[in-house]
Amino acid sequence: MKASTQQWLDFAKADLLNCERILDDDFLTSIVAFHSQFIQIPGIRVISE
Repeated sequence: MKASTQQWLDFAKADLLNCERILDDDFLTSIVAFHSQFIQIPGIRVISE
């Protein structure tokens, strides 16, 4: 696996972990939605490499 591919997967994992940690906080619901959308971007970049 390319180093850049691993880096994009790491970014996606960080976004997913962030979502899991703040999911139960009603004040941060919009932030969960934001990070959930951005999890897709590294996946698309990995596929395109």
